[in-house]
Amino acid sequence: MSVNKERVQLLVDALRSGEYIQGYGHLETNSLYRPKRHCCLGVACRVAMNNGLKLDVSAAMGEWTFFNRTSTSLPDEVMGWYGFDESDPVLIIEDEATSTAINLNDNRGYNFIRIADAFERTFLTD
Repeated sequence: MSVNKERVQLLVDALRSGEYIQGYGHLETNSLYRPKRHCCLGVACRVAMNNGLKLDVSAAMGEWTFFNRTSTSLPDEVMGWYGFDESDPVLIIEDEATSTAINLNDNRGYNFIRIADAFERTFLTD
């Protein structure tokens, strides 16, 4: 599958925008007591939706948002919209090692700026 660089650029820009609060463990978390939070792939879902991709969005017990029945990795429709081969894309990090987007977000302590840099390094440079 060929990655759509224009759409990946939209994701990179959104991750750098400061518009989204970083969350962990689920694409999007909702709470009555704090603002909505997103993992980097939750931002990817919202960017795709904001640019015309139709997804079924539902909430589970007021805590997690499901995008086409998944709450932890990219749904197939979002993968296809970006042209990603995996529901958790493998990214090139600073030392040219690789790691998945979820691992960077949830386990490695990368903020959205560093994750945006990894998406850019992996998909937008020649």
